[in-house]
Amino acid sequence: PKRWLPGGNADQANFFSFGHGPRGCPGRDLTMISCSAAVTALVSSTDFTVTGDPSPNPRFILRPRALRIEVMRRQVA
Repeated sequence: PKRWLPGGNADQANFFSFGHGPRGCPGRDLTMISCSAAVTALVSSTDFTVTGDPSPNPRFILRPRALRIEVMRRQVA
């Protein structure tokens, strides 16, 4: 469409993935709930162990020196 051409009237709201305003995606809430459930299931079946040195590196922004995290599937008995 002409609105995407240079000088067109493309609104920034057109770039939202689920739309914006009253014409938003009707499945937006279902998608957000499904994503939350998927992340919850993934994290609850996984063990995270810090194996590196989590002490911060004293610079302007504190960053861990060698933060390594071991991710393993949780063994269900």
